Amino acid sequence: MRYWCYNEPIYENEKIIGNRVEIISDKEIIDTYYPVWYKLVVENFGKEYVEANFCQSDCIDEWVIGNWAWESTDDE
Repeated sequence: MRYWCYNEPIYENEKIIGNRVEIISDKEIIDTYYPVWYKLVVENFGKEYVEANFCQSDCIDEWVIGNWAWESTDDE
């Protein structure tokens, strides 16, 4: 299983004062983001097309790009 790092803003009085690195697994991305992602791609392309051309890896790829995430290494 892969793990992904991304920056999560830290807010104080509605202002961003810094960020912290969060780590999320492929499974957590699928559990939390896949239902939202699937609904959106079905709305855009239709269920039949999505079922034939997309998979969970596509969801993870889009989450990684959208969150400017990078794959975790043992050094982190």
